[in-house]
Amino acid sequence: MASNAPDVRLATDSDLDEILSWLQLEDAQRLEGCFWCNRMEIQSSQKAGKLTVLSESAGGQPIGFCVRSGCEVTILAIRYELRGKGHGGRFARHIIEVADEEGLPGLHCQCSPETSIGFWKGLGFERVYPDERLYYVARPFLRKCELASDTPVITIRIQLFQDKSLVQNFETRASDKEGTFILETEFVACKPKFDARILVEVNGIQVHDDEVKYSEDNGVEYDPSWVIISEFTPTCGLVAGG
Repeated sequence: MASNAPDVRLATDSDLDEILSWLQLEDAQRLEGCFWCNRMEIQSSQKAGKLTVLSESAGGQPIGFCVRSGCEVTILAIRYELRGKGHGGRFARHIIEVADEEGLPGLHCQCSPETSIGFWKGLGFERVYPDERLYYVARPFLRKCELASDTPVITIRIQLFQDKSLVQNFETRASDKEGTFILETEFVACKPKFDARILVEVNGIQVHDDEVKYSEDNGVEYDPSWVIISEFTPTCGLVAGG
């Protein structure tokens, strides 16, 4: 890496000291978007070897930092006087690229302050609960699978409902492998509510309508952060073209 190239690295003890120093100053000046109140979380992240920093040159002083735990970006911040220069976007794109390479289903975060929503939307994130005062945004990584050439190809539609409202309408092609449909593009949804419901249609025929948490036997991967479907097996055993 050239000496004048931006540097992204794991934070050293001296990096942490520098970050805490400017965060304390920002807090004293009451600047928006200061994370001094999160200093214990930042310290814990560095101690665990998970705090990432950005500097303007290799080995230089940090001008930004990111706290990330798996799929969740807890904090991404740039030093106040250096904001608006593109550093945050470049840093975030690096974090996204690394998370994608790790094979994660996507990234999500809670925007604080809420004025940061526009920043994340510019990076391909979308509001998870747009009608509520929960400023969650998420960007799934939609992975593709090459369809088998020796199996029937069908169209599969997946709809996700929360609070009886349609929140995601997804359609892709899939190959029919003995009654299990292998999706060409994964279905990924972030932060499903406990009673989230999923409806599946194959070639226009409804083959599934149940709560997500009861659909794991059909191939639905579910946890409090994500719903993922890369293949789906209807309970009724529908055969493509039938």
